[in-house]
Amino acid sequence: MADKDKVVNDLNVAKLILRNAQMLAPEMCLRVGWAITSAIDLLNEQEAQIEQLEHDLAVAYKDQNYYVNGGVKMSFADAVLAMNQGKRVRLPWWGGCWYIANGTLRIHCADDKDFDAFSKENTEPLYTLSFMTANCWEIVPD
Repeated sequence: MADKDKVVNDLNVAKLILRNAQMLAPEMCLRVGWAITSAIDLLNEQEAQIEQLEHDLAVAYKDQNYYVNGGVKMSFADAVLAMNQGKRVRLPWWGGCWYIANGTLRIHCADDKDFDAFSKENTEPLYTLSFMTANCWEIVPD
């Protein structure tokens, strides 16, 4: 899912464009006014759904330390910086974590298995790489 702020910003831009069209060409908009009004209503609905989804996720992960880092969700770039400072990071639904040891990205699984993320031990490297696009990394509490 795209970053919430970008989606909301895109929705607001679309609403602004539609409202400007109503003001600049009212006679034309009378013919398609219902469509513009419907589009604005739909965009408002989508914005409300995004806010509700974000709230639901926060509630769902509250007991799993979803907001460990002071409520800040990190990009993978921020997670790498944290790992370079000796921190362990994870995604909210993980039982394990990732960390850097001796310049190598390591994966520590919930079952205590620990391996180099880019070694042959990692039987699903593309699956592993897919997590790097996530924007909800968190620091594992000490």
